[in-house]
Amino acid sequence: MKIVSFLRLLKLLRENSDFYNKDLEKNIYLSNKNHLINLNILNFASNPKHKLKDFLETFKKILQSKPNTFLIDGKYLIQNGMTEGSELGKVLKIIEDEWITSGFKISEDRVKEIIKLNLN
Repeated sequence: MKIVSFLRLLKLLRENSDFYNKDLEKNIYLSNKNHLINLNILNFASNPKHKLKDFLETFKKILQSKPNTFLIDGKYLIQNGMTEGSELGKVLKIIEDEWITSGFKISEDRVKEIIKLNLN
């Protein structure tokens, strides 16, 4: 991970009180566990207000969480009526964003609805 991205995550962590709570699974999916573990260490080492107890609780939460896997890909979209191209990537991103927002769940019917809404 680039230093700039890591610093952006540190800034986000300090601005978002839900970063390691409600948003933990989302942040693991977007960044991966190892980056969040390193971010927790950096935050603890650089923030005198951060207590050891909080650091250890966060560390445990990260280790115990299971990463989510997005199973929809371009091939699936093509099999459901889309053609290759930039529009396919945009639709895939829309589906992925909704999947993340809805707690890593999206029905096949909803995916097909999004595809249908974005067909020319």
